[in-house]
Amino acid sequence: MWDIEDHGLLNESFTLTQLKKVLQQRRATIKTRLYLLLESGHAVRVGGNRKNGYQYKIVKLLN
Repeated sequence: MWDIEDHGLLNESFTLTQLKKVLQQRRATIKTRLYLLLESGHAVRVGGNRKNGYQYKIVKLLN
């Protein structure tokens, strides 16, 4: 989560691919963590599509 904040993605929408480049982790690991954030309400999907990639946005920080 802090890597997202450090790279200026906190208030911006981002794709899974952009997040992968920032975090330097496996895609499966990032997807798992992102889906946990989505379920808890800390992140939302704001647009995009399956072909071009969904756009996500962090809406509240974890404590």
